[in-house]
Amino acid sequence: MSFEQSHPFAGPSGGGRRSGGLIYPVISRRSGGLSLGVNLFPDGKRCSFDCPYCEVFAPAWDGRADSFDPRRLEGELAAFAEVEGPLRFPSEPLRDISFSGDGEPSLSPHLGEALGVVAAARRRYPFFASANLVLITNSTGFLDPAVSALLRRFVSEEGLSVWAKLDAGTEAWYSRMNRSSVPFDSLVAGLASFAQSSPLAIQTMALKLEGELPPEPEILAYADLVSRLRGSGAKIGEIQLYTKARPSPEDITAALTDAELLGVAALLRSHLIRGLSLRAFGSGGELHLG
Repeated sequence: MSFEQSHPFAGPSGGGRRSGGLIYPVISRRSGGLSLGVNLFPDGKRCSFDCPYCEVFAPAWDGRADSFDPRRLEGELAAFAEVEGPLRFPSEPLRDISFSGDGEPSLSPHLGEALGVVAAARRRYPFFASANLVLITNSTGFLDPAVSALLRRFVSEEGLSVWAKLDAGTEAWYSRMNRSSVPFDSLVAGLASFAQSSPLAIQTMALKLEGELPPEPEILAYADLVSRLRGSGAKIGEIQLYTKARPSPEDITAALTDAELLGVAALLRSHLIRGLSLRAFGSGGELHLG
């Protein structure tokens, strides 16, 4: 997964091992303010992607028992809502409670329990009352019928917002950007299937990869793919186009400048299906597209 925000326990460069806590407050570009992250993998990174831009400085999951405990999450949420949140952020409304963390949330066996705990806390504590519930996913979980059914239920019953990754329009760029064993066609089919019945936002990373800007043919292929998905009935609410904001363990990617990102956004807008919203987020925040 890619963290777009600063972590309160990170070192000066934003790197380093994350704290052992299950929740972490951040100021999020895409949320537009204060966001509370939930980490389902406190013991180490576990993900079905191996993105070169990943900003999680953590060892690979090594098969140890998962220490995530829903009761511990309940306690941390209570402490944050009753003490830490009002004390540290007295005038900053909580925009959302977001599932991202050190890996792909849909891989956690505790995802359903954790969603339930957070949904209950949102109803119980006034500090959480205005917060949206957000899942940031790399989209591979849509291939699991049980995961898709779980997410659809929370979308319907709790207003869960799903931000689903799609970094490429072709197999070739996908293989470089995400380096996953999941075939690109399968990933797209799973995303399309989920979006036929449940709304989602598409999140797309744009950056320099080994010094190379996103190629124009790739940008056009991506625009065509998303337009076809939307045209075939996929409930895509918006595209969140963003670039790197934090360092990565691998030093082969770099953030786009605002001008470069605006150039990508302009090319996309000129080729996307009419009515599809596009937002762009540079390293410092949301950009005005005009």
